[in-house]
Amino acid sequence: MSAAALLPAASGGVVFVPLGPLGLAALLAAALAWGTARHLRRGGALRPWHRASAMVIGAFALVHVLAHLAALAGPAAHQAVLDALRQVYRHPVAESLLLASALFQVGSGAVLLWRGRAQRRGAVAWLQALSGGYLALFLLVHVSAVLQARVQGLDGCAYTDKATG
Repeated sequence: MSAAALLPAASGGVVFVPLGPLGLAALLAAALAWGTARHLRRGGALRPWHRASAMVIGAFALVHVLAHLAALAGPAAHQAVLDALRQVYRHPVAESLLLASALFQVGSGAVLLWRGRAQRRGAVAWLQALSGGYLALFLLVHVSAVLQARVQGLDGCAYTDKATG
C-alpha cells in the first residue's frame, strides 16, 4: 500500500505525489513543524531546534565518513570499524534519535525555506537555501535506501554485499 499527498502547485492547483513510508513521515514532520511555526513569532523556537537536529546529524555524518575512510586500510579493517560503530548508532535509542533528527531537519528545513523565500537577498543567502534543499533531498533518498536495504537483508557495505550477493 502506497501513501500519496496532494501538494499545492505553483499554478494554484494541486499535484498528486506518491510517497513511500519515509516520504509520508517527512510530510508529517513538515506539517508538524509548519503548525508549530505558525504559533511562534518569526524565527521563534523552530530555528534553534533545526540547528540542534543539524548538530546530531553532523556528528553522525562525521563519524560515518571517517568509518568509511577505514576502507582505505582494506575490507577487513573497514568491516571491523563498521561493526564497532554499529553497536552504538544502531542501538534503538541512538537510531531513533538520528532518524527523528533527520525527519525533523527535512520538515523544519522546508518550513524555514518557504518562510524565508521573500526575505532572501544575495547569492550567499540563496546558496544556503538551495544547499539546504539539496541536503533535505539527499537525506530522504539516502535514509530511504538504507532502510530499504535493511528490509531486503543487505548490509549496505560494498564488500559484504559482494561477498554475500
